[in-house]
Amino acid sequence: MTKHADFLRPTALFAVPLLIAAVVGGCDKPPETPPTETPEATPTEPAEPELETPAEPEAAEAPEDAAWADMNFDQKKKFMATEYYPAMKDEFQGHDGEHYAEFTCNSCHGDNAKEVGFELPNDLVPLDAKDPIAAGKDMDEATTKFMMETVVPKTAELMDRPTWSPETPDGVGCFTCHTKG
Repeated sequence: MTKHADFLRPTALFAVPLLIAAVVGGCDKPPETPPTETPEATPTEPAEPELETPAEPEAAEAPEDAAWADMNFDQKKKFMATEYYPAMKDEFQGHDGEHYAEFTCNSCHGDNAKEVGFELPNDLVPLDAKDPIAAGKDMDEATTKFMMETVVPKTAELMDRPTWSPETPDGVGCFTCHTKG
């Protein structure tokens, strides 16, 4: 058993910056007086997820009560970047700040997230189809407990979806993100 399961791969090399563009009139003019001092270097924080601006700004606006299933791709991206990612980053780093120091979109969506359109499940460690919880505990009991007690219910809450059960097989559960092994 390893110290940390490879439930979610932190991807230090693939962190993408959060892109927020604001167009302000007159920004193309150089300042009249160039700065004489170089500002002190400030520590940088890990990059936030990329948020591309849709062709039409209205395309990313979803009604506040819009269900996940009713959102278009741009609306889902905006929700993930502004609501889901920040909340889950805090949870994962609170669980294990060292292991999840470089928490990015790829931590859940896999290293090939863009290539597969951020579809889940993706290339995270596969879990036993018959007993995913036991398989997870065999790899890392503390992380499995964290997944079951925090990640699954918080994901369901943020996405306004039920958690998985035999009665709600489309609910949020292990195989929302992990493939069946």
